[in-house]
Amino acid sequence: MLSKDEILKKKGKLPEQLDLVRDLDEDKNKTKSRLLLLLFLILTIGSSASLWAYREYRHGKLFFNFSLPKLSTPIPTDKNIWQICFFDKSSKKLIYQQKCNMSELPKDIVKNNIDLIKSSLPNGLVVNESISTSSPEIIYVSDISSPKFNYFLSIKIYESNPLINSHALIPKIASSLYWQFSK
Repeated sequence: MLSKDEILKKKGKLPEQLDLVRDLDEDKNKTKSRLLLLLFLILTIGSSASLWAYREYRHGKLFFNFSLPKLSTPIPTDKNIWQICFFDKSSKKLIYQQKCNMSELPKDIVKNNIDLIKSSLPNGLVVNESISTSSPEIIYVSDISSPKFNYFLSIKIYESNPLINSHALIPKIASSLYWQFSK
């Protein structure tokens, strides 16, 4: 009968090679067991934390109030005094005001066929606007309608500075307000 070493020599496997294979297998087993232990710990901690959060939420102690900050674009004005009132006609609420002295939506607006702000707004909007210019002031009123939104804009500009520059800012203001509030 042949010994174990002689049998392994005939097969071409030396005893030193078996020790090397055993060492490599033991290293693989150690890394696998470490990874499994780490995975088990992470799953245990994660499930415990999620159950704790659920319990706190059920008892009303944990609130998730995440909201993005509201960004507002600055409304461009000049050195004249501007009174800007921007109403949502569907809710009849004042949604933007700058020195506005109107507390409620006016009943009627004069509908002239001027196109002061129509080019600065998207196509498809129905814009009815009127403007009255006198030497100390400009009064601009518009009704901006779409299938989703219905807005009313009133701007009054007065002061001793030239009003021609202020007149040119009206489309920028209307566009800025429209894009800020039509979400």
